[in-house]
This record gives sequence, structure tokens and C-alpha cells, in this order.
Amino acid sequence: FAEAEAAARATAEALNRDGETKFGEGDAAGALALFAQAIAAAPAYAVAHNNLGTALAALGKTEEAYDRVRDALHY
Repeated sequence: FAEAEAAARATAEALNRDGETKFGEGDAAGALALFAQAIAAAPAYAVAHNNLGTALAALGKTEEAYDRVRDALHY
């Protein structure tokens, strides 16, 4: 079980890094998709929740952004 959890976390971290790159390139929508995939891989990965909130805010979705940043605080 621990190995599967570690693999999921590594996948989430890689997806999150790719999302950060996309966001840095100005592609908030592309970043959003990658952050969502990171969360799907490791639901308790707070950094991805926070980054998803940042991408949502950049896309003008402030209510959803607030919810995601709040989710990040729970992990």
C-alpha cells in the first residue's frame, strides 16, 4: 500500500510541476487541467489544490478559486 501511495504522490508532483510550467507560460487553462489531474492522483496533495485555486483565479473563477485554496488548508 505504501508503494502505491508513494507512486501516486510522485505522479501528482510531476503533474503539478508540469502545471506550474504551463501557468508560468501563461496557459492557465492548461495548468488547471494538470493541477486537477494531480489532485485526482493524490487527493491530499495540498500544493496542487492551492495551485488549482491560483489557476481558477487567473481565469476569473473566484468562488471556485476560494474553495480550492480553502481545501489546500485542510491538507
